[in-house]
Amino acid sequence: MSAEDVVEKFETDFREDEKTAKNFIIYLEKETGEEIEKLTGKSSSIVSGVVGNIMEWYDFALYGYMVPIISKLFFPGQDAIVSIMATFAVFAVGFIMRPLGGAIFGHLGDLKGRKFTLYLSLIMIGISTSLIGVLPVYANVGLLAPALLVLLRMIQGLSVGGEFSSSVTYLVEEAPNGYRGVFGSIANIGSMVGMLLGSIIATGITSILSEQTLYAWGWRLPFFLSALLAVFGIYYTSKLPESHMYLRNKRHEATLPLKEVMKKGKRELVSGILFSMGYAVLFYLPLVYMPTYLNTVAKIDMSKTLQITTLITFILVFFIPLMAIISDRLIRRKKLLLGAFIIALIVTIPFFSLVMTKNYILIFAIELIFGLIIAVPLGIAPSMFVELFPTNFRLTAYSIIYNVGLGIFGGSAPMISTWLIKTSGNNLAPAYYLCFAVVLAIIGLYLMKDRSREPLR
Repeated sequence: MSAEDVVEKFETDFREDEKTAKNFIIYLEKETGEEIEKLTGKSSSIVSGVVGNIMEWYDFALYGYMVPIISKLFFPGQDAIVSIMATFAVFAVGFIMRPLGGAIFGHLGDLKGRKFTLYLSLIMIGISTSLIGVLPVYANVGLLAPALLVLLRMIQGLSVGGEFSSSVTYLVEEAPNGYRGVFGSIANIGSMVGMLLGSIIATGITSILSEQTLYAWGWRLPFFLSALLAVFGIYYTSKLPESHMYLRNKRHEATLPLKEVMKKGKRELVSGILFSMGYAVLFYLPLVYMPTYLNTVAKIDMSKTLQITTLITFILVFFIPLMAIISDRLIRRKKLLLGAFIIALIVTIPFFSLVMTKNYILIFAIELIFGLIIAVPLGIAPSMFVELFPTNFRLTAYSIIYNVGLGIFGGSAPMISTWLIKTSGNNLAPAYYLCFAVVLAIIGLYLMKDRSREPLR
């Protein structure tokens, strides 16, 4: 009996009050055997969720860490700040494309399944990132070089807009009872491992290769690694079973999921977008932008700033699941998140002031505290977003929340911070911007309902 036949039979044989997710899982296991497997018994599902996000975020983080080099190769100019602004503008272009990617892939994922969108997005980002490694630079082809870079960044953004939300939705829908936070955090563990890998590679080539070799061809090497990661991720994604929650609701799917979101989930959508805006800036300024900030403003050697960021990212990998476990077992997600963001609001301006001292131990301690604060939303936010919406338009809604927040605020945060410093002459301008974003996140959390102890709808 096919999975679709089981869905039909389940709808016929069970009363409305018996049509729970738990009963449906038991029924599927009984009727289909190996045809539909639970995530707890299929390691390829977890591996795919991790590997896909490793690749996606390796690619995005790598560009962020290589900004000082890329700016000179693709946007040469006498004013280093202007060149960096232009390079971060291209970084932001990828994020601006993410809401469009989220809308497209979210729609496809709610209609055709989570596996389909994961597969397609991995192929797109693997190809686009590998091609960045073979681009000609400005000295060879002039304006065509940055134009091609923008095009590939747009494709990257489009595909990331679909991959992350699809993988999180899949993992949380397949999670055992009481472990949705942990399974949702797997996606962000993959993201942090990807950022860690990007940081290690960027640190390695800037530390080992001579400046002449680095600018001649060494900068291309990290982008070629994306092709290997893509092959690995696509292989494991091809082995995934479809989400049981998606199959359970297939007969009741909305032909226009976006219309359903606007009709039935407007409050959740607004609160989620506000929260994701602050979450994005809190993530990108202390982690991705900080090495460039310390290098250009505090005049600290780039290789040393990358070493600090790499170590903090490594530590984060272990704290993300810990925060998820706490939210599953001890403290409800909303309370834990509010506490973290209030602390961030208190410490941001003093911390940005202290990094100007150029004391490496102090900078490491500040980055570590920021990292521990960031670990809270990284571990909790994925499952919290998924829990806000019912299955038939869940992926569409989550994709919009995640990608609008990160696309508008997260991706543009480094560029806006650099511009604020340039126009105001105040090196603490990024700290004020971060505080503003954190306040938005707190407002969003206040409006949001915590469904962490309720079954998925």
